[in-house]
Amino acid sequence: MNRRGISLVELLGAIVVFGLVISITSLFLTVFIDSNQRIADNARANAAGARIIDVLETSVNNLSPTNYTSCGPKSCLVLEKRFAYEFDEVSETIDLITYVPPQTLKLEIDRDNVLLINDSPYSFEGFIINQASSITYQQEDQYLYIVVDLYLENPDGELFNFQFTDAFEVIDVPVE
Repeated sequence: MNRRGISLVELLGAIVVFGLVISITSLFLTVFIDSNQRIADNARANAAGARIIDVLETSVNNLSPTNYTSCGPKSCLVLEKRFAYEFDEVSETIDLITYVPPQTLKLEIDRDNVLLINDSPYSFEGFIINQASSITYQQEDQYLYIVVDLYLENPDGELFNFQFTDAFEVIDVPVE
């Protein structure tokens, strides 16, 4: 460098070094922002999935089903509570209570890929239900096994899988 300033070569070298630093910094920022977005999407999906699993568990447990009926060819199930035993504090006996009509809980994934719980749509806040989602059930002996597979899809097309499983004993109303 002389007393009149910097040479053209030094100026070009400084510009190239500055350009490389800016390029590397912007690359790191892009990767950081993309990773942050993926982490936020995963957190939102996990929160939405945990909420629906909790809703399904609570609904099924509160009903305490004793039987079921199919409500369609695909992804539709009605759980029924036809009776219950309740303690009568006055007589200090356990009484058989029958429900006519039975108490029910309807679970369905309709043709538009909407999860319906007792015919009310469930919202997933920024996610839609992918067509791979299903409600399946199988009776083995006197037990019904239920599997609700939910594939939540974000606007970018990324899928997040959540599964609810339950089983209960299918019992006819006892004769007193």
